This record gives sequence, C-alpha cells and structure tokens, in this order.
Amino acid sequence: MKYLLSTISNTNYQFNDITLTWIPSHTGIEGNEKADMMAKQATSDQTIEMLNFLSKDDLKREAKNIIINLWCKEWHLLRDNKLREIKHTADRWINPTNLTREQEIILTSLRIGHSS
Repeated sequence: MKYLLSTISNTNYQFNDITLTWIPSHTGIEGNEKADMMAKQATSDQTIEMLNFLSKDDLKREAKNIIINLWCKEWHLLRDNKLREIKHTADRWINPTNLTREQEIILTSLRIGHSS
C-alpha cells in the first residue's frame, strides 16, 4: 500500500481523482479457491516446465518456420512430380525485385517448361 501511495503521489493525478476500493480475496467464490490452490501447487511443482513467453511476432515467425519445414518434408516425399524434377527444393525462387506480376508468371512458366 505504501508503494501504491508513493507511486500515485509522484503522478499528475489529484487524490480526489482516484478512488481506492478494497476487494476481498477469492475466499468463498466458487472455482477461485480451486484456481488459487492449483496456482500455489504450480509454483512449488518442480516437474512443471517453465515456458519462455514469446511475443506475437516471435510466435508468428516460429509458426511460419514450422510450416515451411513441414512443407519441405512433404516436398521431398513427392514422387512423379514434374515440378520436383525441375526444382529439387521447396525454397522460393529468387526473382529480381522489379518484376511485374505478369513478368513473374512468364519467368516461372519458362523455368518449369510451360509456354503459353
């Protein structure tokens, strides 16, 4: 409480702008007591693996890497696939950055032996 009052007094708030309300613990609220008990057990349980919390961007990057790795494994399992005969990996082809979508389609068609 002392820390809270110190923090409040160091802000631009006037004390009449802030209302402090005491809220009792979870005692007597169905389910919360069980949640409290389980949380206490989790803090003392040595068998629980601690997880590193990742940001949303980290999770997206990790999910993308997992998907790419799965796709690469599938790619290598493909047999009798004309495209795999031409392109041995699932890695993206590197194209010049200044190509239009139409030019990219033409280049890909030439790479895989299709002509229009």
